[in-house]
Parts: sequence; C-alpha cells; structure tokens
Amino acid sequence: MEKLENKVIIVTGSSRGIGKEIAVQLAKNGATVIVNHSNSTKEAEQTVNTIVSEGGKALAIKADVSNKADVTQLFDQSISKYGKVDVLINNAGVMISKAIKDNTEDDFTKQFDINVKGIFYTL
Repeated sequence: MEKLENKVIIVTGSSRGIGKEIAVQLAKNGATVIVNHSNSTKEAEQTVNTIVSEGGKALAIKADVSNKADVTQLFDQSISKYGKVDVLINNAGVMISKAIKDNTEDDFTKQFDINVKGIFYTL
C-alpha cells in the first residue's frame, strides 16, 4: 500500500522546478495531486501528463495565489473534483534578483503579494 493513498494534495507553483518534482514524488507515493500554476498552462499540463503516464492521478488548476478569489476557486475546484483537500504544500514564490537599491515598489509588491499574501490566502 502506498503511503499517501487516498490523500488529495495541492502543490502551489507546481508546473515546473521544485514544485513539479514535489508533485511527481507525491503522486509516486499514491497521492492525488493538484498541480497549481498562475500562468504556465503548458508546463502544468506536462506535469500532469508525467504523473498520469507513471500511473498517478493529477489535475492542473490555474490560480494566482496572490489573488484571494483565485485561491477560493482553486480549493472549490479541488473539492468539487475530489471531495476534499488533505494537504497543502505552499511552494509558489518569486524572487527578484536585483540589488536592494534597484528594487522598485512594484517589485516589492509582487514579491509580498505572492510570497506572503499567497500563503495567507491558501491557509
């Protein structure tokens, strides 16, 4: 029996990178994975296809974690499809690699909205 069988897990920011690897490994251990992305539809579908081709279950849902309405929709769609959400992995985040003196207020707002508000909204 798999360790995560019958568990539904949302992984934010899981269309690529670390999030994708987390999603794939969770599915390999029996979880049904919600592959969340904000603007990487093609990559999210590729992640789902990877999971499904290896015998797992996954669904891609577009939702910007910095937008409260999107987060509500993310959970509503997940629960509508699978009846529950057991685990949330807050992986979505951005890092703007500039010297502090070169960061704009828009840069700060984007990072704060995704990295802080995104966690608040999903929790």
